[in-house]
Amino acid sequence: MVSSRSSDQDLMVRAAWLYYVHGQGQEQVAKALNLSRTKVTRLLSQARESGIVKISIEHETVETLALADWIASRYGVETCILTPPLPEDPAPSATVEAINRQSVGMAAANVLMRRCLTNKPMAIGVGAGRTVARVIDSIVNLTKSDLTALSLIGTTHRDEGISSYSLALLLSDVVNGQARTLPTPIYMGTSDSRQALELDPIIAELLQATAHTDINILSCGPAKVDSSFSMRAGLTEKDGVILAEADASCELAGLFLKADGTLAGTPLNDRRIGVSFDALKTADNIVVASGAGKAEPLKAVMAAGIAKTIVIDNALAGQLARR
Repeated sequence: MVSSRSSDQDLMVRAAWLYYVHGQGQEQVAKALNLSRTKVTRLLSQARESGIVKISIEHETVETLALADWIASRYGVETCILTPPLPEDPAPSATVEAINRQSVGMAAANVLMRRCLTNKPMAIGVGAGRTVARVIDSIVNLTKSDLTALSLIGTTHRDEGISSYSLALLLSDVVNGQARTLPTPIYMGTSDSRQALELDPIIAELLQATAHTDINILSCGPAKVDSSFSMRAGLTEKDGVILAEADASCELAGLFLKADGTLAGTPLNDRRIGVSFDALKTADNIVVASGAGKAEPLKAVMAAGIAKTIVIDNALAGQLARR
């Protein structure tokens, strides 16, 4: 894999930040960034030689790193990666949203690619949505034939190329790996039909595999019937009423959570086919989110203890900081 110059510089700054500001040893920095100690030594040397490290660290993302550290500490996640704020620009909001989503996708792709630099086979669980799609789109120059991409949930009523099923296939194609998809709807008609389908040996084995991934890449959204996920899943106005009555505030991999991170009492959770809530709580999850409107859903995910790493944009970070 060949990283871009900007990606290498951001990695150099992050290594310097952990080493000089946090006081971590090189072994700790290597572990935190999933790099070899030799690579960390070289990055720190380059940081000194380039003048980034003087009495303090001089880089346009230092303030961003400080805010990311604060968010990680405040909300109890292991790592927060925050994309730099956009320059003041009168661009249409839709354009800004697209740029922020792409920035988050690129930052998360860098994390994922570094994690894939191993000789061991890997299984990566793939969620759904536009931001997860941007992560996969941003993976470059990575070939890993022993990587298996698994869809974590059944497919939605409308796919549009961003279902878990489609994105698992896309990831496997990008890295020249293989895919295992869950060939079921995300929501069955009744909880009884969901239970019956999960007894099928093939479906049961696939669901078991989703509980033993090395990394999952997920996004979250509001528990509203007019959200992009709900529309793709074919949810109705009646479903929206039920979600509101259940105090649902977040959708994650087709599961609906309350603000405190517990499962909402809605039949949709009982009818859903996919990785279990308990499995998600013990997995190594990278949760990507973009936009100020994702603050409440992301807070629920973090309260559930599901997010080990979050990759977010500055607009969302601002909402988390204000709260």
